[in-house]
Amino acid sequence: MKSTYLLSLILICINSHVNALIHEINTIKRMKHFVPHKNRSKTLIVIDIDNTLIEAQLPQARPAYYKLLIKHYETMGIPHTIAQQQAVDYILPFLKKTAVKPAENSTVKIIQQLQNKGYPVVALTARSPIIQETLQQLQSIGITFSLQNYIPDVQKKIVDATLTRPAWYQQGVIFCNNNDKGKVLKKFLTMINFKPKKIITIDDQLYNVQSVEKMAHNNRIPFIGLRYNFFDATYTQNYTFPAYDAPKTSDVTHFLKNQHTQPAH
Repeated sequence: MKSTYLLSLILICINSHVNALIHEINTIKRMKHFVPHKNRSKTLIVIDIDNTLIEAQLPQARPAYYKLLIKHYETMGIPHTIAQQQAVDYILPFLKKTAVKPAENSTVKIIQQLQNKGYPVVALTARSPIIQETLQQLQSIGITFSLQNYIPDVQKKIVDATLTRPAWYQQGVIFCNNNDKGKVLKKFLTMINFKPKKIITIDDQLYNVQSVEKMAHNNRIPFIGLRYNFFDATYTQNYTFPAYDAPKTSDVTHFLKNQHTQPAH
């Protein structure tokens, strides 16, 4: 009896290990090693945009700059949630107007190959719904997403309107608007009435991969996560503001003063 019980536990552990794995990859070319040849139309491939598919040409539009801004505001005494919103407001004009380039020379080709082989490929971005600018940036390097087999061809659709910052979908791109990626993806799959047989996600941020992994696990969907570290050496922990562009302390002080003088609600 005990041996049967132990064998069952081992099999469960092995099955969990097979069905939910996170790997580090340093090039998008390695995606091909994790994509199954069977059930292509039921294998959902979920790809991040910034520092995974594309790199912004303007430094102020890059994720590393956004993170640096948050830390900078926090050192000035601004609470994290407010610092986060301030950083979004600061980088948004740069994000809208920046030119972009593929993360790697092979990025566009690999995405197109996956699409041509019949895999549903969707972009899952933390971006706020700057929809047209994002779609134009992707199109400028030759990437378009389409899930016409799984969702009606609508111009614009709210994925979750109950959130303080609503998430949106358009033309194969899910704009999470800084909400939890796993939760937004679940809402999206429910919206289109699609349960994949496997989810493969690639993202440069480990916590985003883990968020989708958690959602897949809770819904008993086999999962492979790919943490994309191609830019790790470029944007290290020692990344600093360009000398000409450090936020002005006077601007932050003025913001804090306004916060303290506003009447409480």
